[in-house]
Amino acid sequence: MTISLGRLLTFLGLILLWSLPQTLSSQEIFEVKEKGKIEFEYFVGLLPLKGFFLVEESEFFINFEKPHLSKLTLILNLNKSSAGFGLATTAMLSKEVLFAKKFPKISFKSKKITYSGNTFSIIGEVNIRGVSKVITISADLKNRSILDNKKAEQLSFFVTSIFKRSDFNANGYQYLVSDEIKLTSKMILRLKD
Repeated sequence: MTISLGRLLTFLGLILLWSLPQTLSSQEIFEVKEKGKIEFEYFVGLLPLKGFFLVEESEFFINFEKPHLSKLTLILNLNKSSAGFGLATTAMLSKEVLFAKKFPKISFKSKKITYSGNTFSIIGEVNIRGVSKVITISADLKNRSILDNKKAEQLSFFVTSIFKRSDFNANGYQYLVSDEIKLTSKMILRLKD
């Protein structure tokens, strides 16, 4: 049995490609690492407090060559989230604020994404308490050098956004708790299998 030179070169080429380490293509899908959290800050009176929303599902489809084609979706589980301590968490989940019994999830879906420097500006629709509003999330990429090396299994972002509870009819305890909620969180995203 004889093998043509062309077939032999094709076979060797396939072996070589298979043996190369995985490199980052122009588009990849990442997800928040297991049990990821998005931290937030708020005030009770003049006292600053921190809590977190637990990320139940996430997908960040990133197209580095055409960032406007990127997409982000998040689903947060309120019943596994915390306002920092027991009493505050109970109040946050109550009918007067997030009404987690009726609306156990917060969802976010991007509508437009731009990328400049190391920062993604993500405009999208968030649904809280059955009310949908457009907000902007800023995601500052902290380990850009990984992309420059064309290898990435995980990306590190610092995420910020501000929204008002009153925009979502989450008005409970308005004379005690600040209306403004600020997301300020480090997030690690891993390459999705």
